[in-house]
Amino acid sequence: MEERGVWSMDERRVWMRKEYGGERSMEGRKTNIPFLLNVLENQKFLNGTVDTYFIDEHPELFQFQQSRNRAQKLLNYIGTVLVNGPSTPLATGLKPAEIHPHVPDVPLDFSAQAASADSDSEGDYVGLEPPRGLRHILQKEGPAGFAKAVRANKGLLLMDTTFRDAHQSLLATRVRTHDLLRISPYVAHNFNHLYSLENWGG
Repeated sequence: MEERGVWSMDERRVWMRKEYGGERSMEGRKTNIPFLLNVLENQKFLNGTVDTYFIDEHPELFQFQQSRNRAQKLLNYIGTVLVNGPSTPLATGLKPAEIHPHVPDVPLDFSAQAASADSDSEGDYVGLEPPRGLRHILQKEGPAGFAKAVRANKGLLLMDTTFRDAHQSLLATRVRTHDLLRISPYVAHNFNHLYSLENWGG
């Protein structure tokens, strides 16, 4: 750990400029960092001859240099290109490859009753009811029944965040709601034992 005794005004100025000035970039919330940097550049402040009227007598302390905000502009550009595609003509006439993700099958109900009652057209069959899990207990027995079932469980209860992460970042994943809905029946049939499943992120 670095220990310092008494700092000179110039040493403190250099340290504060390094800590809050050119070597850091803070976006989003507004701060008083530009004001502090102006104070550190003021010769009267550096000479240690300030009094309680210092700020009143130096309105130029509130004249801030507009940040170029380059990092946020770059992120906005990358996100726009990833979501909407490039806005400039492509160097090649080749179209992007079409990817059709494989959706695993789910069990179907081939009974005559299911085919006649729930099918949209002749020859279609509906999926079997997914296995029951904690969600059904919560719906049927309420929070008290849900809590009782959780306490009675002797195994490890897991929460899956795949759907949440798929929505979380446009730059990293960009999975569409359309695709999440396509895979949902498979998830319902094969992950009913999960404690919970997060399905939205923002």
